Amino acid sequence: MIRLVLLTLLHPMAPMPAPAPFALQAVIVLAGALLLTLLGGWLIGWFLQPFQAQLNKKFRPNRLRPVSGLKEGGRYIGYLERLLIFVFILSGQFAGVGFLITAKSILRFGELKDSENRKQAEYIIIGTFASFLYAILISLLARWLLASFTS
Repeated sequence: MIRLVLLTLLHPMAPMPAPAPFALQAVIVLAGALLLTLLGGWLIGWFLQPFQAQLNKKFRPNRLRPVSGLKEGGRYIGYLERLLIFVFILSGQFAGVGFLITAKSILRFGELKDSENRKQAEYIIIGTFASFLYAILISLLARWLLASFTS
C-alpha cells in the first residue's frame, strides 16, 4: 500500500496539487520566524565572535563586582526584537521598526552612557545594528514572497 502511494506521488506525470494560499502563507511566515530566531541568533553570534574576543581580552569592569545580566537574556531579547520587526514589516507598519529602535536606544542609553568601556558600548551597538539589518532583510523577503505567491 505504501509503495503504491509513493509510486503515485513520485510518478512524473502525476499532477502536484497546488498548495492552498493559506498553507503557503503559513509556511512563509513560519520559515521567516525560524530564520529570524534560530538561524538569526546563530548568525548574529557568529558575526559578533571577533568582537566578543576583543571584549573579553580587554574588558575592565566598571565596579569591583560587575552587574551581570540574565542568563541568555541577550539571546531572547534578540529573538523578540527580530520577531517584532517581522510583525511590523509584514503588517506594513514600518514606523514600528523606528519605534523599536528608539525604545531600545532609550533603554540602553544609561548603560552606554555610564560605560567606561568603549568596547562594550561599541559591541552592543554593532550587535543591535546587525540584528536589525538581518531582521529587516528577512522580513522584506517574506513580505515579497507573500505578495508574489499568494496574490
